[in-house]
Amino acid sequence: MDLQKQEALDLLRKYGSKYYKFLPLELRKDKEILMLALQEKWEPFIFADRSLKNDRAVILNAVAKSEKALIYVSKKLKKDAKFVKYLLANNVNCIKYVLGARLDFGTAMLVASGNEPNLKFLDESYRKNRKIVETAVKSNWTNIYYAYYFNKKIVMEALKHSWNILSVVPDKFKRSKKVMQLAINQNKWAIKYFPLELKDKKIIKTLLENPFFNAKIMQFLPLEYAYNENLIKKVIVYKGSDVLRYAFKEIKTKENMVLFALEHWKYTYDYQNTKAFFDEIIAQYYMQNKKVLLAFLKNCDDKFREEVYYNLSINLKEDIDICKLVPYSVLLSSMKSNINVVESKKSKNPGVYDLLPLELKNNKEIVEQTMKSCYHNITNYQFHLSKMPTIAKESKTFCLYAIQLYHDNISGISPKLADDKEFMFNAIKINPDNFYMASKRLFADAELRKLAEKLGCKIWNES
Repeated sequence: MDLQKQEALDLLRKYGSKYYKFLPLELRKDKEILMLALQEKWEPFIFADRSLKNDRAVILNAVAKSEKALIYVSKKLKKDAKFVKYLLANNVNCIKYVLGARLDFGTAMLVASGNEPNLKFLDESYRKNRKIVETAVKSNWTNIYYAYYFNKKIVMEALKHSWNILSVVPDKFKRSKKVMQLAINQNKWAIKYFPLELKDKKIIKTLLENPFFNAKIMQFLPLEYAYNENLIKKVIVYKGSDVLRYAFKEIKTKENMVLFALEHWKYTYDYQNTKAFFDEIIAQYYMQNKKVLLAFLKNCDDKFREEVYYNLSINLKEDIDICKLVPYSVLLSSMKSNINVVESKKSKNPGVYDLLPLELKNNKEIVEQTMKSCYHNITNYQFHLSKMPTIAKESKTFCLYAIQLYHDNISGISPKLADDKEFMFNAIKINPDNFYMASKRLFADAELRKLAEKLGCKIWNES
């Protein structure tokens, strides 16, 4: 054997077929070298000499790895009926690369029996043939999309795998209740492909009992079902208010249906669904209907309540009931000072206090309500003395609330309270270190000093 050829064979055995393309042209004409390279991958076939690309043994070897090798075979050879028949006998999936070759019935049947949707590569005459189409659909149900012949056997076989095949099936097969039942059992939406006269009570009952049923399907049902309010309400109960979006306009524009849907709201966590429900129902028909707006706003999050509030008319923006549901920060100035609105907001979130106008921050009742809310742990809002108005900093009641809540808050009290012995006595009981905040007079008070030391306060020497 030629030394150079032997070196090439050794190189391919050691480093793999990827080195085939770097071999000299003379060596790439050698069939033995190419066959060795094709044992690993089909790609060396791309770089082989033209003479070898027409060698049937080489081609079959390459195709065994991938049908793509046929891309580099001459058109003349790919139209050779005898060669194509032999090729397909070894790999039926080669059909996609030998289009134009004439196939006999036996070869066409072989192609149809492949596990890929090869029916589309056969001539029209074969796609109209009963035996070939039946074989093709049985081997791979997606072949039905390329068939020109249908019978019930073919339809039922494909229908076992997908109800969507009804989009290509002739109408005469859609008049079979057996076909209809099988399709609907697979997917509720199959109902849209069948004529109304076939949609009897038994089939519709099966459809309505489907746990994935929703009101959008009603457009495909007889009118006695499509406009049945009680039926839609049942669906809303277990599927949520979003179902109403898909009902007929005559149904979803009824106030009682909208209010019923909002009672069964289940999509408050989903901003997109909330927005879609608003745009399709509330915004179109009920923007001036206070009753519906209130029911809707109760189910929204603050982000969407802001959007709705911005688009309301002035009279609704000044409505106390609506303002109680909308974030305080977006209210009109006149409503931010409304005592009823403020009290409602603060009972849910004492932190609203920080946003109040100055006159309300100094309101004794509001300050007391805020302090009590914090004290009873309604929220995690921290009402430190530094945030309190003068009226609160001079009040024993308010300051004691603050000390009980946050032991280190006494630093913000007024000089008047710092010199009040009764107040300081209670403050030291809560936190002995509050003794440091006492006035100079009380700092020298023996009774207070004794109490603080007893509770663990380390008092420094006055000198």
